[in-house]
Amino acid sequence: MIEKTNKIFDFAPISKRATAYLLDGLFLGLLHNSLLYLLPNCFYNYVLVSLVLLLYKPLLESSSKKASLGKLALGIAVTDQQGKKITFHRSMLRNLPNIATTLLAFPLMEKLYQNGLVNSQSLDPIIKFIENLLIQEPQFQILQLMISLIFTNNVLLYLLDRRSRSLGDRLASTFVLNNDKNQ
Repeated sequence: MIEKTNKIFDFAPISKRATAYLLDGLFLGLLHNSLLYLLPNCFYNYVLVSLVLLLYKPLLESSSKKASLGKLALGIAVTDQQGKKITFHRSMLRNLPNIATTLLAFPLMEKLYQNGLVNSQSLDPIIKFIENLLIQEPQFQILQLMISLIFTNNVLLYLLDRRSRSLGDRLASTFVLNNDKNQ
């Protein structure tokens, strides 16, 4: 806990944050697949649905609840450094690492769509295709490296920061707090 502006902040532990992340991922995965099932199967619909889903956290975290559905279920909330609700712009900045990794994956997804592998019943052809792609087109190695660096940096910051702050939290000067002491 840290005292700032006469408030004591109760930072959400990494276990709660990770569980909220998994719950949000489950919800977004179901929503993503449902929308793609309803729309014609093409790369441009994938991009459209992905961009809509990228607004999920910024919209909910900047709402009066200050939390995505996963965070809400676990009683944690995103706040500024004074414990107040953040703006939509600040939430977009906070989610920039996630947005960047999603956008970096678009060229790979386009290749998967072009080669008819999106609806494959097995992961084996997809894995073999990606392995060959990384050998034949070196630019995809750079994309893979960038995604890996962003993800690894985020995980390390979670683990090493005493307040369990992510890269996005640092960019946007936000905290994730247990909600019972922030109301």
